[in-house]
Amino acid sequence: MMGIFRNKPSIQYSSLGGESEKDDESSSSLLNSESPSQNQALQKNRIWPFVLPWIVSTIALAWLSAYLYLNSLPPAQLQEHSFATGWKTDFGPARSAISIEEVTFTGGPMYSENGTYYVPHPAAINYTADPSPELDRAWEELTWGRYIVLTEQEAKDAFEEQFGDVQQFWSPSRGGYISGFDMFHTLHCLDRVRQRFYPEYYVQEDLYKHRVHHLHCLEQIRQYIMCSGDMTPVPTRYNAARKHSYVDSDVTHTCRNFGQLRNWLSERFNGSLAVQPICPGATKPEMGSTSCVLDE
Repeated sequence: MMGIFRNKPSIQYSSLGGESEKDDESSSSLLNSESPSQNQALQKNRIWPFVLPWIVSTIALAWLSAYLYLNSLPPAQLQEHSFATGWKTDFGPARSAISIEEVTFTGGPMYSENGTYYVPHPAAINYTADPSPELDRAWEELTWGRYIVLTEQEAKDAFEEQFGDVQQFWSPSRGGYISGFDMFHTLHCLDRVRQRFYPEYYVQEDLYKHRVHHLHCLEQIRQYIMCSGDMTPVPTRYNAARKHSYVDSDVTHTCRNFGQLRNWLSERFNGSLAVQPICPGATKPEMGSTSCVLDE
């Protein structure tokens, strides 16, 4: 661009008609009497009207290019939070444990050519098996330790904006501010709904209380599924023997790594990341526990 200005011819001036030679001579003497620095300043002033539009155009082009580039990026790259890094509503200290993986679901039913029902890809652990102590332990391993102690600052960061005073979340028996995490809460709810299929095994004395609990769990699961908004396509297969199509749900999804989040929760509940309880007044820490014991 600067080469344009180096090759620019000098500007020629001619006298206006009617001007006297005396005036020309006077003007010439004035120009000749100017210092070199004044001549350079005059030349710069004459160049600016030509340079300025190029500068403005270059800046405008740079801004336009940046705008078009940013608009071309996926939304996840334009925001501070995402599914892969943790949303604003995710617990801050847990975000470091979030990672993404592709998982192919299992357990979906299929039909053979003669219409026989079968499960081609059963889960490694059958969480829908008939009730047994082993099955109960399997479900417990998914959700145990789901309520942890928060520091006061963590409680404020998580709840103060929505609920105000966080003292309402203080637990004297746990010696801290208590919080769970919604994925594990929803898994607990799913387990409670599962138990409703086997009332003879999971005896519930207060039927009204448990009915309210189960209705809450159904609402929790409904809202949780709708909130996740998973739009992974699920195909349907046509079975000639049954003369209708059925869903093949064993497809690949993009998920957060459950194992890493489960390990983080275990460490935070009673491992290296656990917040030690504060047991003031008439309470004392229980030996080997993260809870307090109230004096009688």
